[in-house]
Amino acid sequence: IYRGHFIAGIIIMLVGRGADVLDGVVAEATATKSPTGEALDATMDKILIALAIIVLLGKQLLPLIVGLVMLLQAGYNSALSLIAKYRPYVIKLHPSFSGKLSAFFEWLCVGLYVLAAHTASHGHAKNRAVIVLAGLSFAVFCILAGMSSIDYSRQFYKQSGHK
Repeated sequence: IYRGHFIAGIIIMLVGRGADVLDGVVAEATATKSPTGEALDATMDKILIALAIIVLLGKQLLPLIVGLVMLLQAGYNSALSLIAKYRPYVIKLHPSFSGKLSAFFEWLCVGLYVLAAHTASHGHAKNRAVIVLAGLSFAVFCILAGMSSIDYSRQFYKQSGHK
């Protein structure tokens, strides 16, 4: 994507996300899911999306407000996870279903904005439809990401000894 290979970049992103989802499904189905694996997976997801957003913002392929909201949400959840891990008593935060769905819509939104940039650069009339879909996926991401952050906050608060 960085070098202008939009379609190949989108395909690679989708394959990577699909492999990540499949990994989680297999781990759950085979009862090999572990707290360490769960934490590592969540950390890598946040690092990958942050790097992708920074690159896409630099190339002006993602609207600034979209990138900033995504980075702020990932930053909040990451900071809460770090604080929980390094407190005198460990607080275990687990990803919620809304968090997993928000990650899906986050990547969908990113992919659609990249596709919109590609279609615009080739003068396609369907560019407006792709932008509308990207905007809708961003709205769904915002709702689900908000629910996910609230869930993380509740888990943190309850395990901190507050009722």
